[in-house]
Amino acid sequence: MSEFYDGDPPIALGSSAALTKRGVSGIAAILPFTCMPGTLVASVSDSFRKDHENIPFLNIPYDGQDTVSLETRLQAFFFQVREYAEAHQPMSSHQ
Repeated sequence: MSEFYDGDPPIALGSSAALTKRGVSGIAAILPFTCMPGTLVASVSDSFRKDHENIPFLNIPYDGQDTVSLETRLQAFFFQVREYAEAHQPMSSHQ
């Protein structure tokens, strides 16, 4: 992505990078279905995840419809986030 491109993808990915530095344990990107900027975010999300210690990253294209598969994907994502958080929590000096 060009450093001169401004719009949703740099804001979304920049915000995600800032949040990972603050200690979040997962990123969920809600993307309007067939939205080109959202498609761009989704296309680089795997690289982003790998560059940030394999943080769970879920792309959710949204078309206004409720689906059972979305609920299943969210449950799996929550499980991954919990596992990631436990693996990356600071070590306590009282252990």
